[in-house]
Amino acid sequence: MNRTTCLLSCAAALALGCPADEDSDDPVAEGSSSAAMPEGDSSTNAAESGSTSGGPDIDALFECSEPITDARPLSGPGYDPATGLLEPLQDSYVVSTTQILPRPEATEGFFALVADVTADLDQRDGMVAYALGFEPTCGFARTIAVWRDEASMLAFAAGDVHRSAVARTYEVGVTGRVTHFTVSADEMPVTWDVAAAHVAEIAPFY
Repeated sequence: MNRTTCLLSCAAALALGCPADEDSDDPVAEGSSSAAMPEGDSSTNAAESGSTSGGPDIDALFECSEPITDARPLSGPGYDPATGLLEPLQDSYVVSTTQILPRPEATEGFFALVADVTADLDQRDGMVAYALGFEPTCGFARTIAVWRDEASMLAFAAGDVHRSAVARTYEVGVTGRVTHFTVSADEMPVTWDVAAAHVAEIAPFY
């Protein structure tokens, strides 16, 4: 699997629609951030070592776990927290989720990128809803994004805002992981527990 070519940029900017799912064989859309990746497949690298040279123990970082606190509850143009999914209704939706550890010294830059990305999300065709969360003790930032289809998610991942975040990937983020999956309308709203279970199956990048 070499689906992680846009993973780092998603992580750096909480880029909520990055297509790095282990169940998909489609190539990443042209224009997503292959330039941000180190040589080789990051999932392979993650399996080979628990830490970078002289860096933190990545496995130990991900062993930290605590309830996820909402910074922004799931909401958007296609989902009202009070009433649920809005018209037009669909049988299924694509969900992307990220778990990112920002660098403590780069918090200001990290959240500036978050602001840019969320502003872009608010204008994206196919965006149903997104949520932002955090783990105050463990330090992770979390996201959920719900899309009407994979094409909309891919268009976001290949967009200018997402691509511009790539250049600052290693500046603002320590490590993270991202994936996407499909849910039925009956499985909405997607909870943090469901999103966390899916992304936990993905090897982290360094």
